[in-house]
Amino acid sequence: PISTEWTDGILAINYRNAATSKVGTVDDRKWVLLDGPVDAIWIENMNTVLDDNKKLCLMSGEIIAMSDVMSMIFEPMDLLVASPATVSRCGMVYMEPEQLGWQPILESWLAKWKVKPVKAVVETNEAAASVAAEYATNEFELSEEEVERLRLLFDWLVEPCMCLVRRELKEVSPTVDSGLLESLLGLLSCFLRDGIPGTAKDGKAPRFKLVECSFLFALAWSV
Repeated sequence: PISTEWTDGILAINYRNAATSKVGTVDDRKWVLLDGPVDAIWIENMNTVLDDNKKLCLMSGEIIAMSDVMSMIFEPMDLLVASPATVSRCGMVYMEPEQLGWQPILESWLAKWKVKPVKAVVETNEAAASVAAEYATNEFELSEEEVERLRLLFDWLVEPCMCLVRRELKEVSPTVDSGLLESLLGLLSCFLRDGIPGTAKDGKAPRFKLVECSFLFALAWSV
């Protein structure tokens, strides 16, 4: 602001990294995701990217061309301030939050923390061993039985609680079901990380009881 010297922003940096293959390999597909409202001012500056030129023109005079393996996705809530020129340059996919539901988010979360098949680790690979040891101490794993128990708890209580919020309560700030579930999973991950750290084979604590208590506490303070 004082020197009026040009400084790259987060979009210019990530766009340049994707265009020059500083992330991934040359043949990997690069996705630049812009999650937020489409503002009428800054989106007009993206017209050169969205048209056939596919070039980002910065105020510094630099022009960055989009590579053949690069794509951009805009994920706004609405298009209230977007101009017809912007809308006509993009392919639109509209989806109601109710159509997606919260079950895919839950299944993705369960698959992330479900115990994986044991793979042999080469003893000479000290870097891989240290990463595995750090993961084992800081994260947690869920056994098959614990995953099924959590799935039953979610199917039993989450939907009725969300219906109660929608029909009987008045929210200060409007929410969607997927947002409430994300809050629930975030709290549950924190509690499980502290309650049952390490692998699913560590039977030092009553894991089923801790999983159920963590779920109920997170449900009460999120949904």
